[in-house]
Amino acid sequence: MDQFSFIKHKIIQLSILLCSCSFLFFACKRTSSHDRRLLTRADSLMKTRPDSAIKLLKSIRLPNKLNEEDHAAYSLLLSQAFDKCDIYIESDSIINTAVSFYSKTNNAPKAAYAYFYFSRCAKNRHDQQLRANRLIQAFPYAVQSKDYQLIGFLNAEKADIFREQRMLDSVIKYDKKSLQYLSMAKDRRNIALSYLGLGSDYYQKEQYSLALSYMHKALQDSYKVKDSLLISSCYGNSSLIYYYLKQYNRALNAIRLALAYNTQYDYAQWMNLGAILIKTGKLDSAEFYLKKAIQTKMALPDCYMLLQEIYMNKHMYKDALLYSKQYLAAKDSSYRQTLTSSFSGLERKINYEEVSKQNQKLIIRNQQYIMLIAISSLLIFIITTIVLIERNKKKKQKIKIVSARNIINLQKIQLQSEQISKIAIIQKLIQLQLIPKTNLSQIGAQYLKIFNEEHNKLISEQEVISPNTGPSFESFSLELKRRFPSLTEKELQICYYIRVGFNLELILASLNIKNDTYYKYRSNIRKKICPHENTKIEQILSAIP
Repeated sequence: MDQFSFIKHKIIQLSILLCSCSFLFFACKRTSSHDRRLLTRADSLMKTRPDSAIKLLKSIRLPNKLNEEDHAAYSLLLSQAFDKCDIYIESDSIINTAVSFYSKTNNAPKAAYAYFYFSRCAKNRHDQQLRANRLIQAFPYAVQSKDYQLIGFLNAEKADIFREQRMLDSVIKYDKKSLQYLSMAKDRRNIALSYLGLGSDYYQKEQYSLALSYMHKALQDSYKVKDSLLISSCYGNSSLIYYYLKQYNRALNAIRLALAYNTQYDYAQWMNLGAILIKTGKLDSAEFYLKKAIQTKMALPDCYMLLQEIYMNKHMYKDALLYSKQYLAAKDSSYRQTLTSSFSGLERKINYEEVSKQNQKLIIRNQQYIMLIAISSLLIFIITTIVLIERNKKKKQKIKIVSARNIINLQKIQLQSEQISKIAIIQKLIQLQLIPKTNLSQIGAQYLKIFNEEHNKLISEQEVISPNTGPSFESFSLELKRRFPSLTEKELQICYYIRVGFNLELILASLNIKNDTYYKYRSNIRKKICPHENTKIEQILSAIP
C-alpha cells in the first residue's frame, strides 16, 4: 500500500512538472508594450519614410519572442520596407512567417500583401515559377479585400513576367489591367508608371504613335504628382521614340529636358544623347557624352559601337578600329557574364530548394514536437484525474468503514453497559437471597422489586429482539398476513415492533436501518392496512390479537 501511494505521488509530481513546462513553452512568446509601440510607429511611417520604418523594426531585439500575430506583422512590415527602399532580399524566411499566419487566419488584405512580397523574393533570386505561383495565390485574397491598388500591382507583376519572356501582347494586356485597377484606386504616381510602361511596350512593338500617346499621358500625370524622376524618364523614353522616327531635333530637346530633371548620373541618357548628337552631326559633343557613359562601365558594347561610328565619320580609322576591337571584347565579356550569371542563378535556385526542404523538415519536426507535448500533457492530465478519482473513492470507502466501526463499537458499549447493569442486579439478587426473609429490610424488598422488573424486562427484550422464533410474533404475523397479504417480511417485523410499543431508536437498532428507510416502510404499511387517512397504524395493530 505504501509503495502504491509513493508511485501515485511521483506521477502527480511529474504531471505537474510537465504541465508547467508546457505552459511556459506556450506562454513564453509575449509582445512587450514597447515592441508593440515600435510596430505601430513603423506601420505609420511606411508610406512616407520606409527607411525610418526599417530602423524602428531593427530596434526590436528579439522578433522571435513576439506573439504569433505581432511576429507576422513584423515580418510583413520589414519585407514591405525593404521593397520600398529597393533593398533586394532573396531569402523568403522573413516573409514566410507572415504568409503562414495570415493565410491560416484568413486575413485577406494582409495575406494578399504577404504573397505579393513573397513573389518579390522569388523574383530577386530569379525563380520565375515560384514567383508566378505566389502571384496566383495572392490574387484571390486581393479580390476578396477589394484592394484595387494591390490588384493593379499584381497585374503589373504578371506583365513583368511576360516581359522577360518577350511575350509583348500578354505584357500589354496585363499592363492595361494594371492601369484600370490603379485608376480605380486613384493612385496617380502608379498610374503615371503604368502609362510609362505601356509606352515602352508599344515602343518595343515598334508602334511609335501609340507609344508617344502613352508617354504624353505619363508626362501629364508625372507633372501632377511633381515627381522629377518620373518626368525625366518620360522625356528620356520620348527621345528614343523620336530618334527611331528620325525626328532628331525633337529627340534632342526631349533628352535635354530629361537630363535637366534628373541630376543623377544616368549612363543610359548620356548614351542616348550621344546617339542623337551623332545624327545631328555634333560629333565632338557626342564623343564627350559617350566617354562619360563609358566611365560608369555600363552598356559598354553600345558605347564602343557608337564611338566607332564617330571616328569612322571623322575618318580616324585607326581609332575606329581600336573601338571596334573593344566592342567585340566587351560583347564577348558580356556574353560570358550572362552565361555565368545564368549558371549562378541556377545554382542559387538549387541551393534554395535544398534549404527550403530542410526548413520544411524542421517545421514538420517542430509541429510533431508540439503535438507530442500536447498529447503527453493530455495523457498525464487523464492519468492524474483517474488517480485522484480512485483516491477519492477509497477515502469515501474508508470513511464509511470507520463510521460503521464506530456504530458497532457504540452498540457494543451499550450492550456491555446493559450486561453490567444486569450482572449487578443478579449479584444483588444473590445477596438478597442469602438473607432470610424475616430479616429483609425495606431496602432489600426494594432490591427484589428492581430485580423482578429487570428480569421481566430482559425476558420481554429477548422475545422482541428475536421475533422470528417467539410464539407471540408468529401468531401475530400469521394473523396480520391473513388480513393483509401484500405485507412483506420486513413490514411484518416493523408492525410487530409498533404493536409491542418499541420506540423509534429500538426499531432502527434492531433492524439496522436508517430514519428515511423506516418512514418509507411505515408509509407503505399505511397504504396497505389503513382504509382511511385519519386512522392510525397503532389502532389497527392493537386490534389484532
